[in-house]
Amino acid sequence: MSGTLSKKSGNVVYYKAAPVVDEQMDGLVFISFIAGFASVILRNRIGLWISLFLILSSLVNLKKRAEYKQITMNLVMIVMGLVSTYFWGPQSIFSKPAEPAVNASA
Repeated sequence: MSGTLSKKSGNVVYYKAAPVVDEQMDGLVFISFIAGFASVILRNRIGLWISLFLILSSLVNLKKRAEYKQITMNLVMIVMGLVSTYFWGPQSIFSKPAEPAVNASA
């Protein structure tokens, strides 16, 4: 029986691996991270808004779902930087300006 099931070399289909497509990192994510980190350290509002725009534009143009972790981490850092810049600290937009001292001897 094994003699009738002989393989012919012309009927053998060899496995061909699919080419590996290595997607490059999105440059906007990297620039947004650097600008956001520097703006958080320096408490710069304009840099935070620019990095927020860059990360959101990168999120809109995202093709691969595996990078959501990096974008989410970057987005959380930018939002916390905006919150800390606008609402916390002595430079807050809601803080009252210091009133001048009144001379008690007069």
